Amino acid sequence: MAVFPTNNIEVLLKSKRWSELRETLADWPPAEIADLLMSLDNIDRALLFRSLPRPVSSEVFAYMETEEQNALLADLTAEETRQLLAI
Repeated sequence: MAVFPTNNIEVLLKSKRWSELRETLADWPPAEIADLLMSLDNIDRALLFRSLPRPVSSEVFAYMETEEQNALLADLTAEETRQLLAI
């Protein structure tokens, strides 16, 4: 099983290097991204989720537990929530 380092992800988030972040996460399985999301604080969680391509974000969302989904939805705007749930 591959290990996906999270320290670089947090650096990319803090420095707002969105294209590098997307490129780094491109090889990550959705389940790993879901785990990563829940290890972040609310602001970073929302930023990371927003940076994901739409098809990936819906897959990641599907891997999350109901409580985790609710926590993420609370961090997103109403429009982002509508888009996510419309997929």
